[in-house]
Amino acid sequence: MRRGTKKCILLLLAILLLCLLAWRLTPHTFEEITASDQNAITSLAGAATFLGVRYGRAYTESYALQNVLPEDTAFEGILMLLNSTRYQEDFRNLLPWPIEAVSAGRAFDGRSVSLMLVWGPSEDECCSLSLSGRQIVVSRPHHDGFLIYHPEDPKLLNWLAIYLANNGEKG
Repeated sequence: MRRGTKKCILLLLAILLLCLLAWRLTPHTFEEITASDQNAITSLAGAATFLGVRYGRAYTESYALQNVLPEDTAFEGILMLLNSTRYQEDFRNLLPWPIEAVSAGRAFDGRSVSLMLVWGPSEDECCSLSLSGRQIVVSRPHHDGFLIYHPEDPKLLNWLAIYLANNGEKG
């Protein structure tokens, strides 16, 4: 291969790598990852689950908020936490096939939060969010499979879990 061709290929690969890094590191707002208008959300529900070992025995605790409406303080509190950070896309979102299963892997520490946001009467007008480990998995209407994001604030899961534990009903 000629020297000029090698340089051209290396330059194209470097540009491709820079584009991928720029895409991965570009932050997105909460409204962008859910493809919704925050003001259109009519209700939400959420649950926090804690798993672990206490005094040598396995335990689980769960807390839930059901049908939280915009006039409720919990509604504003949860949306404030979700809007407090930005989110970066995961490289798996580039796969040409839908993502049908996601695991937190080694980053799972026994805590998880699930949220459902609704802005209309049909299943096409809602979005579910699952947080565990260092990622947030989004299922939104008109998109096959899941989308995976990483909150820029690594404490988002902790703040949401604490908020749900303090304001939700113990299950």
